[in-house]
Amino acid sequence: MTRAERNEGPGPGRKLALIALVVAGVLAACAEDYQGGAACPALCPEQNVVVFDTTLDPVELDTTVGPFPTHGTETELLLAARGDTVDVRPVVRFDELPLYYNSGAPSDTVIEVIDSPYVRLRINKASSVYTRPVTFEVFDVDTTVGDSATAANDTSTALERLLFRPDRLIGAITYDSAEITDSLRIPLDSLTVITKLHNQQRLRLGIKATSAGPVNIRIVAYEGGESPVLRFFPTADTSFDEVTVLPKSTAPRNQVTLAADLTDYVHVMAFPPVPDPTFLTVGGVPGRRTLIRFNIPSRILDSSNVLRATLELTQRPVPSVDDTSTLTIFPLIVTAGTSITDVGRSAFLTNAPGAGFDSVQLAPRDSGVKEIEIVNALRAWSLGVSKTAQRAIVLRAGPEAVDPRFVSFFSSAAAASLRPRLRVSYSPVRSFGIP
Repeated sequence: MTRAERNEGPGPGRKLALIALVVAGVLAACAEDYQGGAACPALCPEQNVVVFDTTLDPVELDTTVGPFPTHGTETELLLAARGDTVDVRPVVRFDELPLYYNSGAPSDTVIEVIDSPYVRLRINKASSVYTRPVTFEVFDVDTTVGDSATAANDTSTALERLLFRPDRLIGAITYDSAEITDSLRIPLDSLTVITKLHNQQRLRLGIKATSAGPVNIRIVAYEGGESPVLRFFPTADTSFDEVTVLPKSTAPRNQVTLAADLTDYVHVMAFPPVPDPTFLTVGGVPGRRTLIRFNIPSRILDSSNVLRATLELTQRPVPSVDDTSTLTIFPLIVTAGTSITDVGRSAFLTNAPGAGFDSVQLAPRDSGVKEIEIVNALRAWSLGVSKTAQRAIVLRAGPEAVDPRFVSFFSSAAAASLRPRLRVSYSPVRSFGIP
């Protein structure tokens, strides 16, 4: 409901709330089961409510949509290494480097040399996985000299993956697993950084991890509020304060929002095979969501009290990383209107995870029919204010794009016994009072 509707007096939502209070009061009176007179049977319906159970094949559209979050808008950057199975590498851009520092002189002093440069990464340690010593390597992955008008080449995984090579290595360090805290420092080559600075070139850092054990480290991104930073002493005299350089992307030109998104992002170099589009996939890297749009009979939405609504999906087992451990799946109601036809945008416009729906726990290796309760979606669609809203839900993993696990379901294109179904329990709308 809009702010204007709230200010116009008793709108549809307020009327429905008033009716609900009246109905609740009448039902409470009937629940007392008065024995003192004949008025109650006339004022209250019989206490045995007729409930209908039906199973529908209601899917109008179901599809997998991604990536989520969109490229460069992640609040955390995944740094993952699991042999040939998973390889995910973040990139951080420092497209503007300072030429001067405050030396205490009347004017700023030109930076002639730098000492002890490093990139600092803030880690979500509680949600990261590493069991053995981890080697962190940093590469110069700048693709061009100068600015570019589009981001096509700047963010190409095919191009930038070629730059993770020995002659581009500009920093490395190995941490024992016990030494990895919530903040990491990776030293950088001083000559490379000062050369970039003096020539006013871009410094774009690609980060790679290697280890004898699994690595799944979540780095706080620019959008997460504490981005990676570049630091160095602007002179050989380390009594001066360090210079801190915040990440920034200047490309693509004249597209400020997109350039900001590309301050940091990830490249997925290797990942387990994802089922083809005839299946519904949730999770993985990059993150994928499933959108399901329903066509539900009006007798259920408009003329009934929906007591329960269970979405039944048949899960298809998939080989994945940690495929026997459970992944949290959130059902979300789509808040987009019927005028929005782009499924990607519709899958983005949803309520927050955990708001009004219970999550479910599923492992990638699971199979068989899985049940997801969506009764609140049907109740929302029955309201007058929802007449122009899409009757659709989204299934998303929590969290997205930082967990390589994913689950898969059969879609409406599968055999009849495997398709999504909706099991609904409802009762006819009853009127109260003397006719």
